[in-house]
Amino acid sequence: MHLKKTIMIVLLALLPILVTAYKIRPGDVLYVSVYGSAELSGEIVVGPDGTASIPPLGSVAVLGKTLEEAESLLSGKYLSGGILATRPPVTVSVKSYAPFMFYVLGEVNKPGAIEWRKDSLTVSQMIALAGGLKDGADLSASFLVESNGNRKHIDLSSFLVGGEASSMTLAEGTTLFIPAGAKAWIRSIGEFRSPALIRYNPGLTLTQVVAQSGGLTENADGNEILIIGEGVQGGKRVVDLNSVLSGVTVDPLIPAGSIVVANDSSVKSVKLLGEVGSPSSISFRDGLTLIQAIGQAGGVKSGAGSQLFIIRGELSEPLRIELIPLLRGEIKDVPLKPGDTIFVPRESEKFVYISSPTFGGKVEFGVDESITLANALVKVDLYNPAGDESLILVEPSGERVEVRLNEDRILQSGSMILVSGGVKSVYIAGEVNSPGMMQFGNFDEITLAKVISRAGGYTEKAGGVEIISPGGKSVYSTEQALRSDVKLSVQSIVLVGRVEERYVYVVAPGSGGRIDFKENESFTLKNLLARLNLLNLNSSKEIEVIEPSGKVNAVAASRLKESDLPLQAGAIVIVPEMSSWVYVFGEVSRPGKIEVDGEDLTLTRVLSSSGGYTGVADISSVEVLSAGKSVKVNLQEILKGSIPDVKIEYDDLIYVPRLDNRFVYIVSRNKGGKVDFGSGENITLRNALAKLNLVEVSSEKTVRAIEPDGKVTEVSIKSLESADVVIETGTIIFYPEPYSTASVLGQVRNPGTVTLQPDVPFTLSNILAAAGGFTERADEKRITVMITDSSSVTTYGMDIISGGKTIYIKDGSTVFVPELESSYVYVIGGVKAPGVKTLDHDGDLPTVTKVIALAGGLIDPTAGSVEIVENQSRQKLDLQRIMRGDSPDVKIASGSVIYVPEIPGKYVYIVSDSGGGKVDFSSSESMTLRNALARENLLDLNSDGRVTIISPDGSKRERILSDLKESDISLQSGSIILYPITDRES
Repeated sequence: MHLKKTIMIVLLALLPILVTAYKIRPGDVLYVSVYGSAELSGEIVVGPDGTASIPPLGSVAVLGKTLEEAESLLSGKYLSGGILATRPPVTVSVKSYAPFMFYVLGEVNKPGAIEWRKDSLTVSQMIALAGGLKDGADLSASFLVESNGNRKHIDLSSFLVGGEASSMTLAEGTTLFIPAGAKAWIRSIGEFRSPALIRYNPGLTLTQVVAQSGGLTENADGNEILIIGEGVQGGKRVVDLNSVLSGVTVDPLIPAGSIVVANDSSVKSVKLLGEVGSPSSISFRDGLTLIQAIGQAGGVKSGAGSQLFIIRGELSEPLRIELIPLLRGEIKDVPLKPGDTIFVPRESEKFVYISSPTFGGKVEFGVDESITLANALVKVDLYNPAGDESLILVEPSGERVEVRLNEDRILQSGSMILVSGGVKSVYIAGEVNSPGMMQFGNFDEITLAKVISRAGGYTEKAGGVEIISPGGKSVYSTEQALRSDVKLSVQSIVLVGRVEERYVYVVAPGSGGRIDFKENESFTLKNLLARLNLLNLNSSKEIEVIEPSGKVNAVAASRLKESDLPLQAGAIVIVPEMSSWVYVFGEVSRPGKIEVDGEDLTLTRVLSSSGGYTGVADISSVEVLSAGKSVKVNLQEILKGSIPDVKIEYDDLIYVPRLDNRFVYIVSRNKGGKVDFGSGENITLRNALAKLNLVEVSSEKTVRAIEPDGKVTEVSIKSLESADVVIETGTIIFYPEPYSTASVLGQVRNPGTVTLQPDVPFTLSNILAAAGGFTERADEKRITVMITDSSSVTTYGMDIISGGKTIYIKDGSTVFVPELESSYVYVIGGVKAPGVKTLDHDGDLPTVTKVIALAGGLIDPTAGSVEIVENQSRQKLDLQRIMRGDSPDVKIASGSVIYVPEIPGKYVYIVSDSGGGKVDFSSSESMTLRNALARENLLDLNSDGRVTIISPDGSKRERILSDLKESDISLQSGSIILYPITDRES
């Protein structure tokens, strides 16, 4: 005893140091020691309202007081209440601290309540205690709900990456919610080998995204990787991946929800088409100019026109550049940009025909040469500046002009120069194998067929035949000319034309160049696109057609369904990317890249093309990512017809999230367990009970629901007929006993237990009727109703009941109808046979111990007190002193109530998907977590699952099953144990 006092003194000395400023909280278990009064010492529990029941003081408010303040308060009450004659020394110590509760919901591995030893903890500690983050966590959209209900956004991605989470503390009662969503993904598109949707994790870098997308294709531009997203400064960033891989540049972090684009390197090249030596694509470099590009392509051909065009994406019309002044340096060279296309069209041919005794045929001129008579004669070595012979010049119009051989003049393209040799001759030019002067004898007949035959016949490119003679022009087809017997006059000209060429230049992703058409092919835009496999009649994108004159026509691909566009030879056709893809990910049957027709570009049709949504899809929050913006869509409302369907564009991303576990627990005698809710179902109290067929709309009984945040809701079952109650997922619902019972004793025809159906009002008149009514000896003026869980007794007369007053009775009450002029007492509480005990008419008044004996004796022989209620007065006696003879055995008057406080029933509830229910404990059993789980064969000491314990006051705490190897937990009667679900993803 002396050692115990010494230890106590040391503890008292250290206590102010150990618990400085600690204030008493609900749930604390305190030990009150009153020096010299052992019967006043003992454990007390601080209730949810901040009061503690301290016998014999009753309820005392201790919330928020320090231990020293509580000691002073109790010491003063013992004195002022007359319990002790002098102010006693009182010691208050904390035997068990109430845990500090925090809550984590959403995308963590172990969501739920977290019990902590301090009144604050950091974000990183909270996430660690919750088992870490899931892959789909959208850290940028997380938020906190403080104990006062205030909601605050928190960007966890920046905290965790920056290492600042450890310095941000959260107060007790705070709830951290980490949602899932499209921002939890990174989308890679473009020139990746396997473009993908990648789950975002803090610290994700560009090289990791590239690796998870299968690397870059051969066409990818590694110098310019584009990162787009709200988390990117300015909305867009360009990164040189080659510099990152070589270690020159730091590997950049990718913000949540970003899009990573690998562009085609061909867009950085410069294409040259048309009349250049080697039409091709050349690599772009800084400072590249137009003349340099033409030089790399082999220069311009002699048939090049006088203008060229530069096609540039940022311009609505091509740039026109005069070719001759450019090549001569008369105008400034033009700097080029990546992706430029240079088109050098073919000039209308610059040529003349010469027919002489020494030369006959076509003479062509270059783009920078002048078509003059002197130049033409020089080219065939017929120019003689000293000669004065005459020659005949025939213009394309057929006009004949005689000029001198040494006379120069400008000629029209297609003119013919006839140099006479003094003989009978005819001239033939154009598409024959041996053009020139055809000489005939004086008596020879000159016919058209004979002239063509002497010229070696037609070439493959021969077109129409034209005869120019002094009498005028005439035209024949090639076949007509061969069969013709038309006679020609001397010095007539036969011109065999070339069949018209049909070709265009195409600029398109992945293809292009000059495309030629055969004579029998339809020379139209639709036919061109079909040949190149670029025809997509569902696309609304525009195709540009630049005619040789420079005129630009823009045609939507979808318009080609109804009307085609004829093409002109030499036109440029610019075809954009004709994507017909939509990306669908998440909870659909066939996620990935989905090809859809233009008519199916709505949300419901796209999802249908992907096989429809799965059974665990959350269709109330489908996300559509279009042009960098994310929009949430309630598909459930679309399917109901409440809102219109959503239009989708090609290249859009659709994400169907997984439905979070939506469930409640129902605790009931006959039915219960976990009740799941599917997509689109409202989680309400009425719906939950209806799933187990527990909605009895006529029942006045009360249903109690405890939500995950501790909120308690109590409503009558009957009220659910007119108004439902929305509840949170994870709520625990306590369903009352389906039937109401009462014990009816005394002067009734059928005494015993009376049970009424749920639809029968539980009133005093109905209970008496169910017991068969009164006997002849019944005292109808003294009908007594006793509530068995307290010392409450109420007496009613039949005149009140007959007068129309409805008296509702609490379930489990005892109704006693006494005998006329009989003596009786009521015994309730901790006795073996509680109820009404009739006394002898002639005997003395019974004592306390005799009445208890009539009631079968005490359930707990150590019961310390007994209360006697008589004539509205109430006294409390020490039962143990009476039984030992230290105090007198008090006599009990008729009509008195004897109440022996009973030990509350020892029980807990276990909610599990494989077992559970109410678990009762005997008075000798320890009511601990380990014992409770062992009773239901649920004790798995190797499991890392978390068990949640909800105390009767609504407070929560958690324990890992494997921790029960080392230490057990004491439970309060009526606690609820939530056993971890074995497969939360099912």
